Amino acid sequence: MRVSIPFFCRTVSVLFVMVLATAAAPARASSGKAFYNQICSLCHDDGGDLGAPVLGDRQAWAPRLAKGRQPLYRAAILGMPGSPRIMPGKNDYEGVYSDRQVKAAVDYMIRQSR
Repeated sequence: MRVSIPFFCRTVSVLFVMVLATAAAPARASSGKAFYNQICSLCHDDGGDLGAPVLGDRQAWAPRLAKGRQPLYRAAILGMPGSPRIMPGKNDYEGVYSDRQVKAAVDYMIRQSR
């Protein structure tokens, strides 16, 4: 199987950011906003360039929000492997986060992006 160099570099970059976020973050985020700031903001803030929809960008979030919360929860919990853009799941952070914490972060992002 051949993997393109840009895809490989993007994957390695995301994994590196995830390792840094996990190492630098306190053990647990106590709220959706805290979890977002700790983990999700790495890709979903204005500075993220991996193609993730930016927090508060109503136009980018509209098609996702139209599908409802469950697909967003599923993507955040399980990740989206095989997608052209990399969305890590909660287990990519060594299983230290609960589904409840991830859902709280998704709910926070939804509130900020409507």
